[in-house]
Amino acid sequence: MSRNPLISLLKSFKRKEMTRFVQFVDSPYFNKHKEVRQLVNLLNSSYPEFAEQDCNSNLLWNGIGQKKPLDKKKLSMLFTYTQRLALQFLSSEELNSDSLSQVEYQLQALRDRKQYKLYQKLKRSHVSTLEESKEMDAKYFLHKSRFFHEENAILNQRGIYDKGELVDKKLGMLDRFYLTEKLKDACELFQRAKGKKQQFISPLTDFALQEIKTNISNYSDAPSLVAYFHIYQMLIENTNEYFFIAKKSINQYKTQLSFDDKNNTYNSLLNFCILRINKGEQQFRREAFELFKILLEEKLLIVADVLPEWHYKNIATIGLLVNEVNWTQKFVEEYKSFLSEEHRENAYNYNLASVYYQTKNYKEMFPLLLRVEYTDWRYAVAAKVLLLKTYYDIEEGEALSSLYDSFRQYIKRNKNISELQSRRYNNLIKFTHRIFNLKVQKGYFSKEKFTREFEKLHTQIKETAQCFNRNWILEKMKELS
Repeated sequence: MSRNPLISLLKSFKRKEMTRFVQFVDSPYFNKHKEVRQLVNLLNSSYPEFAEQDCNSNLLWNGIGQKKPLDKKKLSMLFTYTQRLALQFLSSEELNSDSLSQVEYQLQALRDRKQYKLYQKLKRSHVSTLEESKEMDAKYFLHKSRFFHEENAILNQRGIYDKGELVDKKLGMLDRFYLTEKLKDACELFQRAKGKKQQFISPLTDFALQEIKTNISNYSDAPSLVAYFHIYQMLIENTNEYFFIAKKSINQYKTQLSFDDKNNTYNSLLNFCILRINKGEQQFRREAFELFKILLEEKLLIVADVLPEWHYKNIATIGLLVNEVNWTQKFVEEYKSFLSEEHRENAYNYNLASVYYQTKNYKEMFPLLLRVEYTDWRYAVAAKVLLLKTYYDIEEGEALSSLYDSFRQYIKRNKNISELQSRRYNNLIKFTHRIFNLKVQKGYFSKEKFTREFEKLHTQIKETAQCFNRNWILEKMKELS
């Protein structure tokens, strides 16, 4: 019974939803079947586990007051009817959460019944709500188009014909709705295609772009449209110039963008920065840091009161890369409570250890690293990298030598680490080893031999693109010179 589609659906309900569903089924307007009410009340008593012993067929059959032996066909029909009610309930919940659509249906119903006085009163309230809306996204323009459609319909019904202004306004709103949705989807599809190394082709997108380019001033009242237009240009042209144009536009319209539009556009900007950083354009570290701060301020990274642990790590990492140590330590402490309980201590210990490494507070760092559990290979590798850098900095040659071997073995044996990642980590180990040896031998080499060995190693590092922490490696070479 636990695999039944109705049980599976009810398991997805929140407690308040389950309570409202019981009330929904108890209403004679929606349900006139006593046995269905009894069944739903029985299922409610088993919520949320729906354990087999609490909702098996025989127990439910007897619970709905049946004296006869179990009739599986009839019980199945009751489940089917209850499932339909559950779906009807969900559609009702969705409509209840969309007040604008509710009013649109009410206006249409009043027009059909020629209740013009009440219609005008409701219309005034609806217009006020639309005008006060702060989020001017695609849905906003769809609602505006429906409003102008309704206005035109009631005038036609009453025999009052304008010169087409309302239809023209309706089309203008539909243009904004269509172009916004088109560009939003085009941005998503382009990034998906790029990730899969496929070509993105969309003739209608080209038409939409040309329309906006030609008449950009006409769409100044559509901030989400303009934001996606600049994001799409940034993706297509792939130049720093278009990144800064897009960033300026999104920051300008930020207060008028919906949660989803802010999330989409700011994450597109962030992804652009990450790609640039990976190509060696280190000025984009600061850009990424500032974008992460906006994402935090706008609560765009927190889902169901939880900050994903890898966002937590990425923010701490970029904060340290731009030397915002105090800000980063404060962030690590303040956002610890937003991490899921399962990953909280591991993420907190590792990232705070990274802060202490940056400040060379090794005394505080080592105990935290020892508390990092290696249940996730990514934490295991990150902790080993931090140890590698620390042993190098404090010149613990014996510990460093031991770590080289254990780190290589871990990479070799872990099947979750890709071939490319393995190559990058092994190059980090190799170059750290060679730089440390050169550092130790510097006092024993002649100036000429040291310069020769240094230049040889420096050339190899510069020619090796696949290496984690490459900038740290180059920094240690610079210190050695």
